[in-house]
Amino acid sequence: MSDLFSGWNTVEAAAKQVVRTSTEPFETKTVLNVRDLLAVCRCRSPLPEQIGKGYWNTLIISWSDFQLEVFEDRIEIYRFRDRETNIREELHQPGQDFSKRFLDELSGLFK
Repeated sequence: MSDLFSGWNTVEAAAKQVVRTSTEPFETKTVLNVRDLLAVCRCRSPLPEQIGKGYWNTLIISWSDFQLEVFEDRIEIYRFRDRETNIREELHQPGQDFSKRFLDELSGLFK
């Protein structure tokens, strides 16, 4: 469990704070994708360790060796293991289902 977040409501509040305090506005689709992602994370993953703004107007959600960066049309997935970084994309439009592979990766964070 994260020391930073007491529950999923605090995670969602932190995500909203990142969007609200950004000097440049986030794309509506990015914000909607964040909402979609947090909805599935609630059911499939432990609380994240960090949430922050990416280099672009994106939102980054981090666990120890796993990071998700939310864009308007995709989620970039970063896995850090044994001095190796694996990166892949999960294409996503607001309201669409996530792939089984992606959902399995989120569920795997509990292990």
